[in-house]
Amino acid sequence: MIQKHTRRNCSGGKTWWGTWVTCEECGSTGGVFEVHPNGHPNGDASIKRKTLLGRRNGRSGGNYEGVAYYNPSPTDPSVRPAFFLSEDTTSGPLERFRPSSAVLTEAIANNDFYKLLHDDPDGTATTDYLKLVTWETDDNHLSHYGIFDWSFDYSVGAANATQYFQKCEGIDVRNGMLYMTCKTNKQFFILDLEAGTYVESHTDGRTVDIKGNDVSTSGPFTGQPDQIRAILNGTDDSLVYFCEGESERTINWLPSFDFLSFFSIPKSSSHNLTEMISLCLH
Repeated sequence: MIQKHTRRNCSGGKTWWGTWVTCEECGSTGGVFEVHPNGHPNGDASIKRKTLLGRRNGRSGGNYEGVAYYNPSPTDPSVRPAFFLSEDTTSGPLERFRPSSAVLTEAIANNDFYKLLHDDPDGTATTDYLKLVTWETDDNHLSHYGIFDWSFDYSVGAANATQYFQKCEGIDVRNGMLYMTCKTNKQFFILDLEAGTYVESHTDGRTVDIKGNDVSTSGPFTGQPDQIRAILNGTDDSLVYFCEGESERTINWLPSFDFLSFFSIPKSSSHNLTEMISLCLH
């Protein structure tokens, strides 16, 4: 047993120093905890190390889902890493947490990141929220794209989520690209964290008009996209796997996208609302 006294734990995410961040989807009581693979260092699995994720800027809980990090300069304390937190609610923003400069400097010097997600002695840790600034429709009416920014105002992030990306689930970061699924409108996002640009598509293959309104839905994935994982092979970063809440049926149609192609991996199940693993090429 590595952790006790948590409930409704969702996907969470790993850290680069070998611990796991687990997320509770419990509304106002939900927390984000750091879990050690061999239990707490003193051997007591009952000790919960609640992180600063999801409880800054007046927040005290939420339906927290997944965590991913971006750490482009692991040995440079002047370049702070970012931890991203998704939330499975209609107005749940995508949160970005950057740790204290003092804690990061000490952690790198000692190669000990025990405090990184928990302490802010110098008041330099920051939490802000994704804001899609523009929302353009591509020429084939298959996807949206634009630029994004970050806001320290939680209400701005919540309003942006309500408008553009409700109920986000799986999240992953590879090579400066953030991958995210959002289930209400069956969306798949790719954010370029360095360029500040994004592309959005729909996993059900829907088309949209010039104003972004749905015109038709013809793709094979009718279920809600859920957990996600980007897979790299050398210099090839074209594989992204995601799970889908799906009723039992046969998938045998392959949609064609301008920049994305979705393919199902065969699955058989006798249960409704199972999660299907699917493959996305971009």
